Amino acid sequence: MAFLESQFPLLGSIGEYTFYKMKGSDKIIARRKGGPSRKQLKTGKNFMKMRLHSKEFAARVAGSKLVMRALDPLRSIANYNVATALHKPLKAIQDLDTINKLGRRRICFSEHPGILEGLSLNTENGLESMIVAPIKSRISATGEATVKIPRLVPGISLKVGPGFSYFRICVVLAAVPDLHLFEDGYDSPLPDLPMTTYVHDTTPWLPVASISAPRTFSLAPEAVPSGNNFVWMLSLGLQFGYPTGPNGIQPIGDEGAAKVIAVIPGGKVL
Repeated sequence: MAFLESQFPLLGSIGEYTFYKMKGSDKIIARRKGGPSRKQLKTGKNFMKMRLHSKEFAARVAGSKLVMRALDPLRSIANYNVATALHKPLKAIQDLDTINKLGRRRICFSEHPGILEGLSLNTENGLESMIVAPIKSRISATGEATVKIPRLVPGISLKVGPGFSYFRICVVLAAVPDLHLFEDGYDSPLPDLPMTTYVHDTTPWLPVASISAPRTFSLAPEAVPSGNNFVWMLSLGLQFGYPTGPNGIQPIGDEGAAKVIAVIPGGKVL
């Protein structure tokens, strides 16, 4: 691969080279055509290790989707590609599987819940920099969760930059299954939890300039999975909005802050 600097934009194929631009860049990249055939990649002995890595990469893609579903009500707050960033912690979970060989290593959230705890959806302003007061949370063995938000005083326990009129707080409780390898690929080992399920609750829109009273969220899952191969994942986000009329508030995307505040294995108590 090489970078090409030219006054004339050159894109497409010429001879044995292909010229293209990477996303988010004006530089033109030149790549030579060729490489192994599709059959070689699928069956060749020289590419066996690559196939094993590809299988585990597919597991990380599936695992990322499970976690992102658990964050679905908060995704509009995120200001970076969280799904892509999840591959690193999911790779760490695979590396901790010392029972299975490469290509068969599981993604067991239930064995390593701390790897996801603290995951932030924002690269600049963290949740603690805006809500400067202790947030207390608890999850029971059957998934009932409580989150206590203290009294928020503008400029003291609620620190928000200029330009924001309203805010609201959202809490999400999710059951996220592990991923094991089966004949057809990686999947949840729990028949009654084939994918992530979640419940959530949100405060009404509150004025940024006013003191807000303490609030307690109480969330209960719609169902409790029968096995232990999953985690309860609790997330919290602060979102901003602006008035659009006498009674309307429009959410502002890519602003605010959100993070995973607690992750525990199914059947455990925090």
